[in-house]
Amino acid sequence: GRLDARRTLKSLVADLRNTNIMARRETPIQHMKVKIVNIVLYPTKRQVKDIYVDMFRKIFEDKRTVNTYGDRWTRIRSLYISDDENTIHGDFTNFYESNDKALNKITNEIIDIETDPTKGLSPKIWPYYFFPEHHRLVFNSDEGSESQIVRFLNESFGSYLDKDEYKINTEKDREVIDRILSSTSLTKLYMCISYSNNDNNKGWKGLIDQQLRKSKSRTAKMQFTGSKKEPIDIANSELISGAVELSASMGFVEAIESKQRGGSRKIKTIDHPMVRAIEYEDNPAPAMRRLVQSIANDDNITPE
Repeated sequence: GRLDARRTLKSLVADLRNTNIMARRETPIQHMKVKIVNIVLYPTKRQVKDIYVDMFRKIFEDKRTVNTYGDRWTRIRSLYISDDENTIHGDFTNFYESNDKALNKITNEIIDIETDPTKGLSPKIWPYYFFPEHHRLVFNSDEGSESQIVRFLNESFGSYLDKDEYKINTEKDREVIDRILSSTSLTKLYMCISYSNNDNNKGWKGLIDQQLRKSKSRTAKMQFTGSKKEPIDIANSELISGAVELSASMGFVEAIESKQRGGSRKIKTIDHPMVRAIEYEDNPAPAMRRLVQSIANDDNITPE
């Protein structure tokens, strides 16, 4: 009797284990393309998790609403903070407000449209995830408008802080950064960079970041000029290449590249935001966290 009971118990445990394995296998893998916004607070002593959490909470509780494009407005509709305050998530809502008129098709009169002022029309929902430790906000690139989200964040933070107390940048496409670094025909190079928010930058990129911190300079602007016959030798300048690398997260670059058959091509990194693909089962937050941690740790990530 005991032997049969043990066999039955083992059988039940095996069946349960197999059921769990099958359930995990049947969970579909989901895919999402994301963009990333880097939010940095100044000075360095303010770059702590609590302040980031308080800023998002203020923006949400004050129902801060920003006109982000045409007649469309954006606000934080929902905000959830994890118990350890390592993750903030919710959604932005982008909606339409109208003072338009309309044509009365029966009388041909132009009439006012009577709308309820408490209602935002045609709402769009843009989920977001913010990781205070890595000071980066992630959103679905197929759903959210990068320009409107950045404008909302800029104006919302600007409601509580002076302009020199924060900096908001999109993460730039590393391929366009590499293209500038490897170019042998650059005639002009303009960079605007600021120091990071406790990122673990390496090499000259880290040295420049460190020097900006020590000098307490919020922003550094650099311009280099060459010619078609003698282009900028970026490969032999650790200073220039380090600054270009830092700009991927902390600024932007505008470069002019001469063409072999005449003319030139302008490259603006701000026009090339980073887009990364992530995979997840139910919750995208862990995959997003790994991504922003990799960027903050300067792990030289490459597109999937």
